[in-house]
Amino acid sequence: MTIDIFVQYPLDFESLWNDGTKIDLPGTSLRIASIDHLILMKRRAGRPQDLLDVEKLEILRRYASDGEDGST
Repeated sequence: MTIDIFVQYPLDFESLWNDGTKIDLPGTSLRIASIDHLILMKRRAGRPQDLLDVEKLEILRRYASDGEDGST
């Protein structure tokens, strides 16, 4: 697993925080940026892998907006 850590906020921190998803793990919790914010950040980075990730994230966003995210 790869985790991107930012030393500067590429977007407004409050917006990232409020739109993110909190994940509780044993002994800790973390917050994950929303799909829309991930797409924005990866487009701004512009590296080849980031642009490939954007394509995958856009597919996930379409499934989520269509209600086809696998949730019951």
